[in-house]
Amino acid sequence: MICHAEMDGKALILRALDTPPPPRKSLILRLWETLEAWAERRRGRRELAGLDDRILKDMGICSIDALKESSKPFWLK
Repeated sequence: MICHAEMDGKALILRALDTPPPPRKSLILRLWETLEAWAERRRGRRELAGLDDRILKDMGICSIDALKESSKPFWLK
C-alpha cells in the first residue's frame, strides 16, 4: 500500500492512495458554523459581563479578566 503525505495546517496527514480524501464542507455550511460560533461567543460574553464578583471568584476568574474577555468583539477568540 502506497501512502501519500499532505500538510493540513501544522499536522502531517498520511492516507492510503486508494482511499478518497474526506469530503469538504460546503461554503454555506462553513458560513453557518462560523455564525453559530460568533453567536455563542456573544451570548457567553454577555453572560460573563453580568456576573457579580462573588460568582466570578467561585469560578476562579478575577473581575479584570472577566471585563477583558467580555469586552472583546464576538469575532475574536
